[in-house]
Amino acid sequence: MSAAPGISEYVQKDYFRHAYGTSLAQHLLALRMPRAQELLDAGNQVAETTNRVGYPHPINLSAAVTRCFGRTLKSILGDRSCRALPAPPNVPAMTEPHAAPASAADRREIFLNLNESPFGLFDEAEAAAAHALADAGRYQFPLVERLRDAIAAMHGVPADWVSLYPGSNRALHYATLAFTAPDAPLVLASPGYPVCEQAARLASRPVRHVPLRADGAHDVAAMCEAAPRGLIYVANPNNPTGTVTPHDALRRLLSGRRPGATVLVDEAYIEYSDEPSMLDAVPTNPGLIVARTFSKIYGMAGLRLGYAVAQPDTIARIHSMPPHDVPAPAAAAALASLALRDRLGERKAYTAAGRDDLIRWFATRGLACMPSRANCVMVDLGRAGLPVIAALAARGVHVGRSWPDMPNWMRITIGARDEMTALKEALAHVLAESPARNAA
Repeated sequence: MSAAPGISEYVQKDYFRHAYGTSLAQHLLALRMPRAQELLDAGNQVAETTNRVGYPHPINLSAAVTRCFGRTLKSILGDRSCRALPAPPNVPAMTEPHAAPASAADRREIFLNLNESPFGLFDEAEAAAAHALADAGRYQFPLVERLRDAIAAMHGVPADWVSLYPGSNRALHYATLAFTAPDAPLVLASPGYPVCEQAARLASRPVRHVPLRADGAHDVAAMCEAAPRGLIYVANPNNPTGTVTPHDALRRLLSGRRPGATVLVDEAYIEYSDEPSMLDAVPTNPGLIVARTFSKIYGMAGLRLGYAVAQPDTIARIHSMPPHDVPAPAAAAALASLALRDRLGERKAYTAAGRDDLIRWFATRGLACMPSRANCVMVDLGRAGLPVIAALAARGVHVGRSWPDMPNWMRITIGARDEMTALKEALAHVLAESPARNAA
């Protein structure tokens, strides 16, 4: 038997989000219920349980809480508070707990396809987001400004050098539109993260691909040659390969670029690596933009919060694009997360151990991987990747896509330990059924 999951780990994130599209804590805090925090803490103080709630099968509120905590919601909150909760709109009630049948249709789906964090939000960040919802009817500009000030202080730059966005993808998109033109191309690695290319093609801007080096690093000399003007996009670590470009090479990129070229360094995965950030180069390089996100190691992918750091004139050009308001719950969660940066090392170590274990597992099967320093692994399957990806999905394990210029390769996100075990079991079966041969 295993310990019952805490309410912030299970009931909020599974049953109540399935039922309401949001969390129980958000409902309670929005209603200003006096015992809401007690409910948040209750799940960490109860006995063991053998079952999880069988959503999406019908189950009532009382059964869900009792199954997890051995106490009813009413006994925790009191009858009046319980009556104030809205009824679940999409989950019919049942008198007794309902266990999910062990059929293929109801199996657990595992998602290792979008480089999300298995940890999710810090509990304190989730509580901060829920508190922000209590004032969701009003604009919360001071909260957003506090976040911008905190990010600026963390990086040692003035606040007007920081621009916040609902996800760093928005920063990449706007920077592409601001710094490319019909005669000023976007230059990026192949394979690479596609958001900038998507923005460029939508705006009919030219795109030039530069293959990664054999070690997975960006070919900075070739990128400089390809961009006398325009935007040079570098993801470090790179997505999908997880490989890093050394700091010295990026410094050479800055010094070697043509005067009309701007450099955009995407550090979405930098916290997983040991590479220094390029943020220290921003004060002396007006043509440098560094983008960061809270989606990855901070576990905030669904809340959408990212930012860019650059000198004011560069930020002003990005601001010529449409508005980019930041949701208050995301800002509150990000602000709380920044106060917990000392815990990121645990997440980094956990991810690195899972990544290295998976690479060793592939090595025992004669399959090579890129030297990733991110939360993903790119593996050469020795056969076409798309059929393997489809076969894994049929078994309930979802992994990243294949790339046109690397058709035998597949990207896998590093998830929780039980998810990685399930991946290996499913993949072992799929590989045994699929002969190793090159893709056409």
